[in-house]
Amino acid sequence: MLPREVIQQFGIDELKEHLEITFVLHRYGHAPESQTPERFHYTSPFRPDKNPSLDVFYKDGKQR
Repeated sequence: MLPREVIQQFGIDELKEHLEITFVLHRYGHAPESQTPERFHYTSPFRPDKNPSLDVFYKDGKQR
């Protein structure tokens, strides 16, 4: 988890702008089940998942 001081120093909007989704998922212990150069396939961190249903991909140079 990011230290509270970091979140307070930069603000949530700035953190969302600069941290990649894959970095945050990794930081919380999630690894992609599979990946291609364009996409990362994760099981959902929000509900039980047997098959990867969360895709992270690049659009306009940013992860979505």
